[in-house]
Amino acid sequence: HSTQSSSPIPVLLRSASSLLSRSMSLPPGSLRASTLTVITGMVGGGTFTFSYGVYKAGTIPALCYLIVIAMSAAYSTHTIVFCAEQNNCPSFRALAKKLYGAKTAIFIQVCVLLILWMVCISYMTLTKNLLSTAVTHLTSGNDGSGTHWYDNDILLL
Repeated sequence: HSTQSSSPIPVLLRSASSLLSRSMSLPPGSLRASTLTVITGMVGGGTFTFSYGVYKAGTIPALCYLIVIAMSAAYSTHTIVFCAEQNNCPSFRALAKKLYGAKTAIFIQVCVLLILWMVCISYMTLTKNLLSTAVTHLTSGNDGSGTHWYDNDILLL
């Protein structure tokens, strides 16, 4: 019995409902846990920069870009989930190993690790820049010349 679908929506809904039905218990290293980790990292960084990108590009180009990116993300998610289901693979690594071999599986795992590491660095940089300015303005009044110990950029990082 083949579960081919022309739309990724049923696959995503099936995936989401099975996630919720298991009380959000995600086995470590599973396809869903890995997907959630990557999405969380990407969405978090995007929230800081999306509004600025829309401001710089303009509303119409930004909406067109958003539609293209959303369609690309839906297609790639559908493709990965479909391939994983067809090959009975519970994780990205298992799928890569089955389709391309052990070396590719390790390469993909290293790529995911690097992406998450870079997301952490981005968060630290954004937090340091935003928090430093906010603390300085909140504690030193309007002149922005805070010289207290809690204004130290390294401490805030």
